[in-house]
Amino acid sequence: GESGLRPQAALAAAARTDPRLSNTGVNQPMNLATMHRTISCDAISATVDAPLENLVHRLNATLGTTAIPGRPLPGMAYEHAAQLVNPNTLEPRALVMSGSHHAKPHVYAIGTEKYDSPAVFEAIRHHYTDRWTPARLDLALDLWHPEAFDLVVPQFIAYATRRDITLGHMGDWTRNKARTLYVGAKASRQLIRVYEYKQHHGHGADCRIELQLRPKSTLKAHVASRTPAELLYSCDAINTALSTLGLDIPEAQPMSPGTRPPADLERKLNWLAAQALPSMLQVLASVGGDPVGLLSAIMDRKAELDRQRDMCRWSTGVDQSTGVDYSTGVDHCIK
Repeated sequence: GESGLRPQAALAAAARTDPRLSNTGVNQPMNLATMHRTISCDAISATVDAPLENLVHRLNATLGTTAIPGRPLPGMAYEHAAQLVNPNTLEPRALVMSGSHHAKPHVYAIGTEKYDSPAVFEAIRHHYTDRWTPARLDLALDLWHPEAFDLVVPQFIAYATRRDITLGHMGDWTRNKARTLYVGAKASRQLIRVYEYKQHHGHGADCRIELQLRPKSTLKAHVASRTPAELLYSCDAINTALSTLGLDIPEAQPMSPGTRPPADLERKLNWLAAQALPSMLQVLASVGGDPVGLLSAIMDRKAELDRQRDMCRWSTGVDQSTGVDYSTGVDHCIK
């Protein structure tokens, strides 16, 4: 009426400011592309391949802290600890632990807002790029929108339900007070927490999506090489939930149990250097030192071996390399 717009146009105009109104169809995404988002590392527990004194000095210089005697965390078998604190207030910013049973010191910044986890994370990544190993990382995606929690939670519930993933919750869901949704088992290597951050802490973003990672050993180097944003958006549940709502998501390489970490490539290179290199150099010399000729010779020999194997399988009915009997179905090896 007073706006001078037709009802359809008025609804469209309202939808640009109230994302709830754009959800008019079952699969129609909400227009939330302009929602303010911030990303950080909210918690870190990691070993660092560096002398203890060097690590403490660099963290102090970066964080503006000073080191005082601390207490090692129980159950982690460390004997000594240095608490990095604000020199004026003595509030803790991080804990560095060491001990005779561990070759490398361990940095811990989890469990309290006083710990400066984002700064600790960035300092370690900057100073010790490929010399640190994460035991646990919590990556936080903060959404600054009063309806953010109620918009994203149904997406996570739908995702978990389709894949039979464990769901849990805390808080007052009857009166919508300080609610938390858990996606995944608390003991799993990957757990998502979605909670009303401002209601929990009295300040900050309206909603926080937190990805807690406890990477297995074969993925630790891979995780250490990624930024918080890359880790968050490589999580399929987070990517799917936000994309469904119309949020722009950067392309990210999926991180799955099948992902090969750099360490796997290192093992292959070590094997080639130690075992195969002498033979490869002889073949290289025989083809005039031409690397392309070397590769061609290897591929030709591979093709010949495959042909011989197939002929043997066709004539005997048995694959000599695997011992599998094809005598009842020789057709399988005739192309």
